Amino acid sequence: MSETVIAPLERADERLLALTYPRFRPIVATAPDANGPVRGMVAWRNGEPVGLALLGPTLEPGTWRLLSIAVARAWRRQGIGLALLRQAETWAATRGHLALVAHHNDHMGGLDAWLSLLRRARWPEPSWTFMRLFGPVTWAQEAAVEWTTLLRRLAACGFGATAWEDRSEADQAAIEILLTDVSPGFNPQWAEPILAGPSILIREHGRVVGWVLASQGAEPGTVYYPAGFVVARLQRGGWLIGGLVEACRRQARIMGNAGVSCFQTAADNHAMQSVMRRRLDKWTLRRDRQFETRKTPD
Repeated sequence: MSETVIAPLERADERLLALTYPRFRPIVATAPDANGPVRGMVAWRNGEPVGLALLGPTLEPGTWRLLSIAVARAWRRQGIGLALLRQAETWAATRGHLALVAHHNDHMGGLDAWLSLLRRARWPEPSWTFMRLFGPVTWAQEAAVEWTTLLRRLAACGFGATAWEDRSEADQAAIEILLTDVSPGFNPQWAEPILAGPSILIREHGRVVGWVLASQGAEPGTVYYPAGFVVARLQRGGWLIGGLVEACRRQARIMGNAGVSCFQTAADNHAMQSVMRRRLDKWTLRRDRQFETRKTPD
């Protein structure tokens, strides 16, 4: 029996397409550049690719993310996944990276096998980081009718919204000031690359008081809204809900009514979770919880 050989992904190979998520297949189809952001490790047996792991950088300095890891069905339960994960750890450690992180949700296919792999590799138990809701983008049009009273009250209080990409130097200066009081989960960096069009600044009588930022979702037609914020004195007044309605109406106008919107909030943001359940549950297609685990060099 031949041994498993793990080597860097250096050339395109159609046989690898089935070993990662659809959103990463263009990377595999063209093969990562030596200086590009994504790295791949391929497990080979008898000249056939039987496993693949992909890594990518994060916004957190010194931290890389395990984007995907998979083993061909016929070659599972032979330690190939563990060998790929160990190779990924070694790659990160030998390049001075401080941590390797992995994310999953509680609806992920093969969840039990994934958790078993993490335990065999002695990774820490995953911790809950976000709650996410997915719904049809048309929810905003229905909500605008249902919440007429709320939206009129916001308008009377000076609520306004403008495109994120049209912000001025003065707007950017105001954002920088607001960022001094923003927890990391609301920071615009978590929406990068920010998707123009749906992303907005929230204004009170013209002054910047918050934002709702969008990023392209992993699934076709899906837009994520990972960063939303309004100043503390407006947080209980429906301003962020008003911003979400406006952002999603823009998404529908620009990208069509067949799309999906995804909202997320931190695991410890119980107030926002309550708002999302009370206000948005009737339009929810799916709800899940996002988990993270990270391995630091031994």
